[in-house]
Amino acid sequence: PTMLLCVKSWLALLVLVSRAVSLWYGTSSHVRVRLVSVSERGVVVTNAGPGQKPREVVEVPIDASVVNCLKGLKSGGLADRDGGFLDRAPWARARVTSREAYEVLKFGSGKSYERLLEACQKAFGDLSETLIEDAWPGRGRVRLEGALRFDTDQIVVDCFADEAIGLAAVSGCPLFLERKTFDAIKTSTSDVGREAQQEDDDDDEEAPRQQRPETIKSGAQYARLSTDDKVDALVAAGVTKRNFPRPRAMNDDPRGYDASLDDLLLPLCDEIARREVMIERALELGDQRTAAALIAGKSQRHKAYDRANDASTDGDFGAELKATYDKSVYDASKADVTQDDGDYNRFLDRDPWYEEQLRRNRSS
Repeated sequence: PTMLLCVKSWLALLVLVSRAVSLWYGTSSHVRVRLVSVSERGVVVTNAGPGQKPREVVEVPIDASVVNCLKGLKSGGLADRDGGFLDRAPWARARVTSREAYEVLKFGSGKSYERLLEACQKAFGDLSETLIEDAWPGRGRVRLEGALRFDTDQIVVDCFADEAIGLAAVSGCPLFLERKTFDAIKTSTSDVGREAQQEDDDDDEEAPRQQRPETIKSGAQYARLSTDDKVDALVAAGVTKRNFPRPRAMNDDPRGYDASLDDLLLPLCDEIARREVMIERALELGDQRTAAALIAGKSQRHKAYDRANDASTDGDFGAELKATYDKSVYDASKADVTQDDGDYNRFLDRDPWYEEQLRRNRSS
């Protein structure tokens, strides 16, 4: 019995220690920050401790609609936004439904972030800490967003930056910011407000002049894409910024850093490129059955592409020319080269014989 009691005591101690260990605090990768001020421009946070004069600060842009919420001058205003805690929480693991949490946030008592804290606690228990992070996986911009960690199973939920800041303020839990991001965009207190630290979150801005996904025509071409190339292609395709995976989650993906980007990009690529990538992955995993099924399921367009490549490798110029022509016919006949045969109504495609007839008529 004494031994059993000792074991139970040690287990209880380990549980307490595990709850006290932070995912973000005390590491070289993050710095603890606190709220300094709120303005129409955004929120200013500093790494200076309580009672210390701020010297280095970071401006965190926030939506103008929540400024008065953060100032404590308004109740409500957080429930009907898209992309925040309510949309991103894992409700299958929650103690209440998303509808119940919404009603607390929409109709509960108290100020805006007090309601949000109550909704969080009802759903996942006590809040351990909050985070501000650069949520953009590509180059050329900083996009600050928030994340929350709860004691229960160390659940981490992505959210808006203002939600992370507001919840830290009303709950008293620690607020952290990635050290590399803090160092990259920090400024002195005298420079606050002089220039933007982050691009506006405007999903309608002009996409960079990069290749669109449907122009990625082969597995080899796809394999040459860098992470930044994949991000640029998704932006060019009109994928909204809030749908991009965050670098933190990409780092934790057991499939690899780019896996979640591939999940978004491959369905938008040429069907030949997508199938070649999938065949290569199946072979790498030793899944011969899946690879064989993918090879057997190639479209006539894909087979013509393969014949052209094989003829080119063999130096058979005539066969290459014929196969290239056949593929061009299939290209012109297919309504959407990014979709596999059978994924949409086949009557949207033009019959290849009809396309060839049109070409003969035009040539005559």
